Amino acid sequence: MRNLLRRNPALANREFRTLCLDGVCYANGTGGEQVVFGLLVLQITGSSWWVGVAFALYFAPLLLVGAPAGALADWLPRRFLLRIVQLAIGLNLTIVGLLIGLGDLELWHLLLVTFISGCVRSVYQPARLSYAVDLVGSGNAASSLAMLQLGNRIGQGLGAILAGVIMQYLGAQTAYIVLALGHFVGFFVLGTLKTKGGVVTHERTSLAQTFRDYGLEMVRNRTLGVLVIATAAVNIFGFAFMAVLPELVTGRLGLGAQALGLLTASRALGGALAMLVFAFWGSERRLGTLYAGVVLVFGIGLILLALAGSFVAAIGALLIVAATASLTDVLSQAMMQRAVADHLRGRAMGAWMISVGMSPLGALEIGAVAAHYGEHVALACNGVAVIVCAGLIGLVVTRMNRL
Repeated sequence: MRNLLRRNPALANREFRTLCLDGVCYANGTGGEQVVFGLLVLQITGSSWWVGVAFALYFAPLLLVGAPAGALADWLPRRFLLRIVQLAIGLNLTIVGLLIGLGDLELWHLLLVTFISGCVRSVYQPARLSYAVDLVGSGNAASSLAMLQLGNRIGQGLGAILAGVIMQYLGAQTAYIVLALGHFVGFFVLGTLKTKGGVVTHERTSLAQTFRDYGLEMVRNRTLGVLVIATAAVNIFGFAFMAVLPELVTGRLGLGAQALGLLTASRALGGALAMLVFAFWGSERRLGTLYAGVVLVFGIGLILLALAGSFVAAIGALLIVAATASLTDVLSQAMMQRAVADHLRGRAMGAWMISVGMSPLGALEIGAVAAHYGEHVALACNGVAVIVCAGLIGLVVTRMNRL
């Protein structure tokens, strides 16, 4: 146990462990919600295009709300923000479950609620990621963020399996209600934290000044700008694969909701394994070189997923995709927080949210390609695009390695 604490000192911090537990509750709802609304949209419309639209609406708020969310994370107590988000998402999922039970759910209802869910979730990440570094210090940022991701992946896997099984045997209404309960648990877990959730260098300036500082940092910090562009490109072409998983399972593999839940869970498992290894044995140096290599393998994994002809092969490919996708998140988050002063870390994570918020473009792109040429062609094209991104990142890797 002492060896583990030496390799990741964050584990000795009780509040950090509580934050990880909250992440499990939050990610449980996230993983399950994607399974349920993806299948519901496909069942209602019979089109991968609409599934892509739904995922685009789910992730679009990351772009729209990223900057305000990052500013709020530096302006308000972060624990307060985290609790409000957990409560709001739980209520939102409960409303969807009630609409399904009443038989009044239509496509536009589902798309609207999915968009609202994405808006509320966008406030969560900047506060949580910057709060984690508050607790452990920037010197342990990468390995500690990996621990947070580990909690996320565990929650996503449990949520995906739970949602897939419940939806197949008990229906979508019950699945939504159960997922809502997970967020309510997270609300109470965060209530056990004794800190107020701020940082020592927390600035008590006006919200308007907070936004002005955010804009200035984005303009004058070239390293942060490079990281925003690189992260956006990887998210557009890499993370869009989620939008075609329902068609891959029901079309190419001829399976149902439970199989989609298991496939999504394998994605969570791959991410969890990668985070576990990196949290205890990963290096905090030369993060740029590691980032470029991980993006390269990410693209190769997408091509393997495009070629998968069986459920087992699809799981194997998804393990690779999920592991590298999780590592790109952690590495980009750590480098962005290192690229700014402590009092700007919330806003740095707002910049990260803006990058991730570009992913709806990829969801629309892959949905359109899948609708016309098949999901295997769409996955292969995106895999090649991610490999190209890795090559471009290699051109600026020296700048990233200085962080």
